[in-house]
Amino acid sequence: MGSINNMIQWFKDREGKVNYSQDGRLGPNSYDCSSAVYFALIAGGFIPMGSMGWTGSLHDATLPPIAKKISRAECRRGDIFLSKYWANDGHTGVFLDNGTIIHCNAYDDNIRTTVADGRMGPAPTEYYRLNNVDDENMPDIESEEMLMWVFYQANKNVPVRWFNGEHAYAIGHADEMKAIQQIYKANTGKDVPFLTNWTDATPYHNRLANVLNRTPDF
Repeated sequence: MGSINNMIQWFKDREGKVNYSQDGRLGPNSYDCSSAVYFALIAGGFIPMGSMGWTGSLHDATLPPIAKKISRAECRRGDIFLSKYWANDGHTGVFLDNGTIIHCNAYDDNIRTTVADGRMGPAPTEYYRLNNVDDENMPDIESEEMLMWVFYQANKNVPVRWFNGEHAYAIGHADEMKAIQQIYKANTGKDVPFLTNWTDATPYHNRLANVLNRTPDF
């Protein structure tokens, strides 16, 4: 079983600390897009130590046995994009969520987290989801607070509120709720829980407010 957490951690450990180079692509101080993906896949346990190639070999040999093709709309944390794989100006990297990627690229001359659209390289672009992962859909350490996200409505006469693990906010429009839901699902693969059985007779929403306003123990 491979680990998406470990694969992404390889990128994060080097983000902002290396350079982009096709000549010096084997590290430890510089990589190119495809060598970085290879090293990350090794760190995640998806391919054997010593594996190496380029965008063409990712497409032809490396990814087919360990991943399946998916659509752009399906992309989530841990998925891999592969653009114009047969050419020198092709590109590859890893999704952190549906709208964000981490990749080693010439523009930033480094490993950077960027928006996905417009930064994945020239068309056509293919998308892959790794098989046999042991931490699928699980947020990494930096996003564990998302596990506390919840929508709740005390009663039908008050607005829906969103609790993000730290603060509670009133939802002013249905599109706001939809946007939050899409972000959460892109990162976790699940829907934000929506609790509607909190009533004035069973004021659990007040209990939550009490916890939010309480001074932390440490």
